[in-house]
Amino acid sequence: NPSIGGVGKGHLVREIDAMGGLMGEVADASAIHFRLLNRSKGPAVRGPRVQADRQLYRMTMQKAIRGIERLQVMEAAVEDLIIENGTAVGVRTAAGETLRGRAVVLTAGTFLRGTILIGRTRIPAGRLARAVSRPRASSDASLSPDVLCAEPGRSGADGSGNMSPVPSVAYSAARAWAPWRPPTNSSALSARENDSESNGPLEAEEPSVGLALTLEKLGLPMERLKTGTPPRLDGRTIDWDNSALNLQPSEEQPVFFSFNNALRLTPQAPALVTCSRTHTTRETHSIVQQNLHVLPEYDGGDGTGIGPRYCPSLNAKVDRFPERDSHVVWLEPEGLNTHLVYPNGISGAFPPEVQRLIVRSIPGLESAQIVRPAYDVEYEFIDPRSLHHTLELRACAHLYLAGQVIGTTGYEEAGALGLIAGLNAALAVLGQPPFILSRSEAYMGVLVDDLVRKGTLEPYRMFTSRAEHRLLLRADNADERLTEQAFAIGAATAGRFERLQRKREALQRGHAELAACRLPAAIWAAAGFISKSDGPPRSAAEILSMPSASLDRLEEVVFAYRTQAPQQQRDSEAGQQPTVQRFDAMSPCGAPRTESESEVLSFDTEDCSSTAALPRNDGQRNDGRRNEWQTSDGQKNAGQTSAGQTSGAERQLVEPVAREALEVSLKYADYIRRQEADVKSAKRHEAAQLPLNIEYSSLPGLSNEEVEKLSTARPRTLREAAAISGVTPNCLLSLVAHLRHNSSNGKVRQDSSK
Repeated sequence: NPSIGGVGKGHLVREIDAMGGLMGEVADASAIHFRLLNRSKGPAVRGPRVQADRQLYRMTMQKAIRGIERLQVMEAAVEDLIIENGTAVGVRTAAGETLRGRAVVLTAGTFLRGTILIGRTRIPAGRLARAVSRPRASSDASLSPDVLCAEPGRSGADGSGNMSPVPSVAYSAARAWAPWRPPTNSSALSARENDSESNGPLEAEEPSVGLALTLEKLGLPMERLKTGTPPRLDGRTIDWDNSALNLQPSEEQPVFFSFNNALRLTPQAPALVTCSRTHTTRETHSIVQQNLHVLPEYDGGDGTGIGPRYCPSLNAKVDRFPERDSHVVWLEPEGLNTHLVYPNGISGAFPPEVQRLIVRSIPGLESAQIVRPAYDVEYEFIDPRSLHHTLELRACAHLYLAGQVIGTTGYEEAGALGLIAGLNAALAVLGQPPFILSRSEAYMGVLVDDLVRKGTLEPYRMFTSRAEHRLLLRADNADERLTEQAFAIGAATAGRFERLQRKREALQRGHAELAACRLPAAIWAAAGFISKSDGPPRSAAEILSMPSASLDRLEEVVFAYRTQAPQQQRDSEAGQQPTVQRFDAMSPCGAPRTESESEVLSFDTEDCSSTAALPRNDGQRNDGRRNEWQTSDGQKNAGQTSAGQTSGAERQLVEPVAREALEVSLKYADYIRRQEADVKSAKRHEAAQLPLNIEYSSLPGLSNEEVEKLSTARPRTLREAAAISGVTPNCLLSLVAHLRHNSSNGKVRQDSSK
C-alpha cells in the first residue's frame, strides 16, 4: 500500500518521529497526497495520512540508512539463529556466513514459512519479487556488531535520494489540483512495469523455513495469519474521465508527520497527485459470489485463513455485508514516474481470470489491464504473550521480535515495535535499564501492552479507541510526551530536543498572553463567543476553552478591540457613546461590522489566518515555512512592515509552533479530567461480576468485534473482559453502566472471590 498513517496509525508515526525515528521525515519527503482524517472531529482522533511515491520513499529511506554512522547493512537470507546458553548471540545466513552479535532483533515480516496464494496456486514465498533490480550489499563474514537486525527478504539499496529530494519537475500548485494522468515517458518505468497483463511465472522471494524451525525448537506458540494485496492496474488503461469517478485532490494545507517540518507550508516532493474514488457494483458482487469456490484453501482459520478484520478482502466484505450494493474503491497512483495504480479496496486472491472480470465490472475500469495480480500470503507468527514488554523473548535472552512476526499488520505498527525492540536491544548491550512506555504515555505503550498482555487472534491494527487516555495521546503532542525521554537515552538528537524546548517556551508565552488578555464581556458577546454582555471581563484563555471558539477568530476580535480602544477612549472623554461592534459569523474571518453595517476597521482579514506572508527574522518573506514570531535571541518580532503597518505576526497571540497544542490543551482540560475519572471507575470495578446470560448485541456502544468476542468468551468478570484482545476501554465503561442500570441499588456487584 502506498499510504502511511491514518487514524491511530498516524499517531504512531508521530510518536516514532518524536523519538528520532525516520518514518515520519521520509514519508514527508516522498508524500504526493495529503489528508487529515477525521478533521471535523476532535483533535484526539484526527489522523494524518499521506500517500507516498514508492520510488521516492525507497530512495530517501535508503539514503538516510546509509548515512547513519556505524551502521553496516548486509543483504542475505537468514536461515538460523545462534543460541548459546539460552542467549541469542548471532545468526547464520543461507550462504553459510556467521554473523555474531550481543543481541538480535528479528523482524521476519511474512516470511516465516510464508506461502503466496492466487486461486488454487500455492507458491512458497514471503512476497512477490520487487519490480526493480538492485545491487547487493557487500558481505563480510567477520562482521560482528553489537546488535544484529535480521530481516529476511529485506530491501537492498536501489538508488540514491535525500530527505529533501531534488525535484525532476518543479512543484506547481496548478499541477497539484489537476486530475492525475500516467506518465508518458516510458524510460522512467522499469521493464517489469512496462509489461501488460502478466501471464508468465511470478518471481517470488523465498520463505524462511529454517528460521521457523529454530523458533519452534524454542517451544514458542506459533499460529498462521494471512494478509493480502490488490492487483496493480495500468493507469494508461483507466478511463479517468468517467463521470462515476470522484476526484479527491490533496489537501491545500499539507499536514506533515515530522515535528521537524512543523513550520513547513509546501510539499517536498516535485508534485502532488489527485486520487479518484469509484465503487464496486452488483455485477462485481455477483462475480465474487459465483467464484468463492476457486478461492485458496488456507492452513489457518479452518481453511478460510485469518486476515485483518479492519482491512478485509473484497470477498469478505461481500459476505459480511450482503445488503450492500457497492463498496468504495480508491484509485491511488503509486508515484509520479510510474503508471501503476493501487486500487484500494478490492484485494482478493481469486485466479487472474476472475480478477480481470472483477476489475472490469467497476466504473472507470471497464478496459483496465492488470499488471500484477492480487494475492494473499499466509505466514506464521509467534504469540506475543511470549515476550516481555521490552519485546525480548522470555524463552531466549537478547532475542527481540517486532512487526508481523508477533501478529500486527501495517507499516506503522511494525515501525513502532521495531523502534521499541531496537532501543531495548541496544540498552541491554550497553547495560542500561530497559525503555518501557506505559499506556498513558504513548500509543506505542498501548500497542506493546495489548500484544504482550492480551495476545491477538488476528492481525492487530492500531485504533485510537484502544487507548484509555486518548485525549492525552494526541498526534499534536507526541513530541511533548516522548522527545525528552528519547533524548535522555540517546535516541533523539540534541537539535530535536532544542526544538521541543523552544516549543515549550512558546506554549508558556502563549498561555501567559491569553491569560493576561482580558476583554469586556460586551466585546466577547458581540463576537458571538458568549450570550451575556453584562458580566465581568473574561480572559482570552477562558474564551478559547469553549468548544466553538477558535484561536484564529479570537485573535481577530482581540486585534480589532485593541485597534479600536483608543477611539473608544476618545469617545468616552467627549461624552459620546462608544461604538459597539456586531460580528457577523458568516463573514470571512469573522470580520467586525458596526450597527450601520460600515466597516469599523479596514485591515486585511486574509492576513489574520495566513502565515505564509509573515516576515522572517531578517525581514525577508518566508520560503515555504511559517515564521517563528520569535527571534533567535528570544525577543519578539517588531511586527512592523516597511510601510509601518502591523504585520500578521503582531496580530497573533500565540506563535505558530505552539498554536495547535495550546488550543487543544485549553479545550480538553475538563474532558481529560472526566476521562481520568472514567478510567479509575473501570479500574475500581475490575472484579464486577458479568452475568453469563448478557445479550451483548443489545448493549449500546459496542462494536461488532466486541459483541462477537464477548459473546464467544462469556467472561465472568470485568477483569476477564478487559483481557480479551479487541475489547476497548469504552466497551468496559459500557459494561459498567449496564451493570449499574440493572442493579437494584444502582451499585455494581463485585466478585468476592477475587
